[in-house]
Amino acid sequence: MENEYAMDALNLEPMPATAESPPRAAATEIGSFQIRLSLEAICYIVLVLFAAVIRLPELDVIPLKAAEATEALAALHAVSPNAVGEAPLSVQPLGFSLNTLLMSIGGTQNAVARAGTLLASMAVIFMPLAFRRWLGAAYTVIGMALLAISPALLVAARSMSGSLWTLFMALLAAWAFGCFAETRRERYALVGAGALALLMFGSAPTGFLVLIMLGVGAGFALWTWDDPDKQVQRAARELFNDLPRLKMGIAAALALVAGSTTLLTIPGGMAHLGAALEAGLRGIFVGTPDAPFAFPILASLVYEPLFWVFGLAGAYFVLAANPEQTPFAELFIGRALIGWLVAAFAFGLVYAGSTAENALWLTLPLAGLSTFAVARAFSPVQDRYWQVPTWAPYLHGAILVGTLLIAGINLIWVGRVTLGMAPEWFPPFQQQDLMRALMVLLALALSVITFFLVGSIWGARAAWHGTGIGLVFFFGIYSFNAGWQAAVTKFDDPRELWHINPSSRNLNLLVSTLETASLRATGKPNTAEIVVERAAVQDNPALAWTLQKFPNHRYVDLLSSAVSAPIALGVAESPQLGASYVGQRLATESSWFLSTLQYWDFIGWLYDRQARYVTQFSKHVILWVRADVYGVAESGVLPR
Repeated sequence: MENEYAMDALNLEPMPATAESPPRAAATEIGSFQIRLSLEAICYIVLVLFAAVIRLPELDVIPLKAAEATEALAALHAVSPNAVGEAPLSVQPLGFSLNTLLMSIGGTQNAVARAGTLLASMAVIFMPLAFRRWLGAAYTVIGMALLAISPALLVAARSMSGSLWTLFMALLAAWAFGCFAETRRERYALVGAGALALLMFGSAPTGFLVLIMLGVGAGFALWTWDDPDKQVQRAARELFNDLPRLKMGIAAALALVAGSTTLLTIPGGMAHLGAALEAGLRGIFVGTPDAPFAFPILASLVYEPLFWVFGLAGAYFVLAANPEQTPFAELFIGRALIGWLVAAFAFGLVYAGSTAENALWLTLPLAGLSTFAVARAFSPVQDRYWQVPTWAPYLHGAILVGTLLIAGINLIWVGRVTLGMAPEWFPPFQQQDLMRALMVLLALALSVITFFLVGSIWGARAAWHGTGIGLVFFFGIYSFNAGWQAAVTKFDDPRELWHINPSSRNLNLLVSTLETASLRATGKPNTAEIVVERAAVQDNPALAWTLQKFPNHRYVDLLSSAVSAPIALGVAESPQLGASYVGQRLATESSWFLSTLQYWDFIGWLYDRQARYVTQFSKHVILWVRADVYGVAESGVLPR
């Protein structure tokens, strides 16, 4: 019965069995090897491969940001206690444990440091499969597809985000307690307890907020249930009374200890639990420097309009659903997601320490609710008065995508007019620019006309289905482009909303320069002595992580005449060194402020993150190479 339901949900028909077919010979059965995959299984494989492929490009090339470098350095010092510098405390105890395990196996490259978070993102994409038993195949496929293309999930997967661990633990806990509600088997309650403990204390500083969101979601679903006989509330109380609370407490403690100490191999990892809790509580009152107001909400709106459009529509469908005709699990999960979304929106407004990665608070409930709306958009049109061809909504959707692209392209051209002007000037629009603005209005008008034309031919339901299909593809293209830019092509551009004070790609140039200088000095690319001024790495963990590739570097309080090493790094313009050196200034971090964006620059910034106010370098380092190693006799500072 489950397979028949899965095929019905995907609008498939099972192939009829033919009793007349002759049985195969035994030799044929043994000698042949066949793999039979359903359409559903193929969808899962394609989605997982797609999600993995888009997360891998340049994973090792992109420099680590400050928060990433702090986590990487904490794991590095656990793996190599003799590493240069002091070991920082991690605020992601679970991520710290996995990072230490991966680094001890695979080394200390950037890709290895990010591998644990990438695996967490893939686990989040897989999690809809755990809820398939309650939602069915169609919702599962659509949910996985939405998570696979989520810009917030993509960028967070490539930036060592602890919020990914919170999402995974929240979903794991929800699945475990759902299974316990069905079977009353203790093992599910124990898994759920361990997941909740790691969610609150071991995943990220804001894990306790996600736990509250999870509780608000479940409470909202129970509170809004139309149940005059109180059967649902009574079942919830019975479920709570049946929980093995003592065993759950033990399981939670064991999960925390094992999850933060890499299965008890690094006892010092317990200190990171306190650091994570302290950082989370501090974020209630202390904001993130240079972060805009309501940062998670703003980031979610900019990067994921697809989820907002269809998530709000899905919330309407859930609230308007008939409880007598809708499966209990589907309705309960939908209402729980609405409660989670409301709580996440509230925390996005009031929690001072939120960052862009906390947009994932909103991503999960919005993606879940979007599945209800997207599934309805792609389902066959059922209308008692109109005979609607299967291809009609898709034709309407294709026309809508075309008109919206025409409007968008012309709008982008209008927005680019402003980029060549000085910030204090109002952009002068020429006649061709006004014509392009007129084309935007005409294309939008054509979209409206097409809606009513389709409605007059095949009915309003067909028009709404076609509109939904068109918006899925249009906003899907926009969202994927925005996520790809933030994750890959503009990873060091502070005009990208996700990145505040990102590390510069000059760190890669620094590595290549150090390797060249080391080759000239010692004949090997990473064995030269490097003297580093402490001020250069103070509040610059990205630089400290970069220097770990060179084991013979050491820190000094000040570059002085006692320094005569082949290479030196500092921040002073003209230090008195013990030999003749050639210097090169390199920016390691840049900044830009959203408040400098003027309203007529918004179009260009929204599409391509271009603005008339340029970025500024916020941190720099001066690389000094001894003159004989560099190959010149005189010294000085080369321009940036």
